[in-house]
Amino acid sequence: MVYKSYFTFGTTLIDKTAIAAGMRDKFTYEFDGIETLKKLLSEKKGGILISAHIGNFEINEYFFNDIDFDLQINVVTSDNEHQAIKEYLEKVSQKSSAKFIIVKEDLSHIFEINTALANNELVCFTGDRYMEGTKSLTEEFLGEEARFPAGPFMIASRLKVPVVFVYVMKEPKLHYHLYARVAEVKHRDAPELLRTYIKSVESMLKRYPLQWFNYFDFWDKFPNGKK
Repeated sequence: MVYKSYFTFGTTLIDKTAIAAGMRDKFTYEFDGIETLKKLLSEKKGGILISAHIGNFEINEYFFNDIDFDLQINVVTSDNEHQAIKEYLEKVSQKSSAKFIIVKEDLSHIFEINTALANNELVCFTGDRYMEGTKSLTEEFLGEEARFPAGPFMIASRLKVPVVFVYVMKEPKLHYHLYARVAEVKHRDAPELLRTYIKSVESMLKRYPLQWFNYFDFWDKFPNGKK
């Protein structure tokens, strides 16, 4: 199963590079809940997308290009290396419409997020990657307690904008399936939003058990770095 997971991960990386390089027409795509995204943008409030390190979410913008509206996606990340990677890929790929919002200690990224939403843009988080030293929430995931980043769920529960869980999952051969599901959000209830998110991710993993690519000590089973 470990081998199959690594193999699947490798094929998604190759697919992502091929699609970005202009070979999009070699793949087929299935939209499940795209009406949700259309409705979200028609409300002119912007929206928050929360995904996970499952499937191949980084090709989402190529899905959205099939919709007849001008869409801008802002990816929130704490890793400055993403910008260097993006710049390199642009040299060999078609121009990407995605922008990066880097999480900063002075919290200035909050203003960037608000600006994007005010411009009817989408702000995308991944909700399953906790970084040491950042605020976290603890909840049961796949049967055991795990820590999740508090930021995406605190922001999404406090801003009065639609929240959608979105995943792009690999199917057999060169076929991809986009899922978009509206999240029920109670104002300022980040823990409840996290629990809803966990149920959503778990349902995806039951359907695609080889496509969770969160390759690190997620449940803190190896203290002091011993593995």
